[in-house]
Amino acid sequence: MDSSTSLSKPRVPAFALWLLATALATWAAGALYTVRLNPELAFCRQGDRVKQAWLKKLEREQPYKIEVVGGSSCATTIIPEQMLAQYGLPVVNLGQGAGMGAKVLIRYGLETLRPGDTLVIAIEPGLLTVPLKFEPHGIQFCFAIGRPELLRDPVWINWPSVLADLRPGSYHLCTLAGKIALGEQLYRYRPSDWRPGGWQEVTAHRPLERTPENPLKLSADGRAWLAYVGDFCRERGARVTLVLPWTYCPPDRVETLRVQNLRFLAQVAEIIPPLKDPRVGLHSVAEDFSDSILHLTPNGAVLRTAELAQQIKAWDCWTAEELRKAAQARQSGN
Repeated sequence: MDSSTSLSKPRVPAFALWLLATALATWAAGALYTVRLNPELAFCRQGDRVKQAWLKKLEREQPYKIEVVGGSSCATTIIPEQMLAQYGLPVVNLGQGAGMGAKVLIRYGLETLRPGDTLVIAIEPGLLTVPLKFEPHGIQFCFAIGRPELLRDPVWINWPSVLADLRPGSYHLCTLAGKIALGEQLYRYRPSDWRPGGWQEVTAHRPLERTPENPLKLSADGRAWLAYVGDFCRERGARVTLVLPWTYCPPDRVETLRVQNLRFLAQVAEIIPPLKDPRVGLHSVAEDFSDSILHLTPNGAVLRTAELAQQIKAWDCWTAEELRKAAQARQSGN
């Protein structure tokens, strides 16, 4: 009896080790796919190459640079070549996918700021109204471009959580399998869509969805993060501002949404000064939008770039009090 018991004992740790090895191998395979083979991250990685090449060019040739950060509403709407050629502004568009989250999208530009530079936060406002964390897509992007240091929070990295998020999600795998089975393009955009300076040109067209009509309120995390960014820029000797992305808005809803945006900007202005934009982020020409209410056609991007260039050159910023009064006046007028 004793001998049979003793013979079974070595099998338990061996089986446990086999399970552990299998789990590690599965995780490693998933992480390798995510970082090197995922079509969406391959697209983002090419965007990073284009953006970093332009950024280095500006640092070689210009006394200062202007970094614009945000989600796809930034990437698809601001043309650095036009900024430089027509307005003499050395701009790099560091916009990536909004799914990366506010922390990664903004920190992507923070680390390369130098004294005399400018940071323009052109981020989707909804990313600042929710609890902030490092999103899986943002974590995967940082590893895909070889910059995991962007995941410091604020000075250390939560490695167990970060490494766990390198696994591809089940939704992604199911969607990918479906596209392969149907012979469809694996990702809706192509790496060749990236243009010098970091602009993503979008020529596809889709029906525009309804513009959200929800009160925008900075979350506690959003406030803390903007405060951190403001302090960081001041310590680096850089200017910082925030602008709203252009969003499609039917003419009959402009006044309602303008009040909503003015109130949101008033909250931001208590922390970071927003550039004065008479549109307050709203644009009512549907033909200037491509496949989303936040993505512009090339012609729309030219117009957006021209207006933003003038606003940067003027550097006229709103105060919180001005924005509150403007929102109240608009509300009373309605």
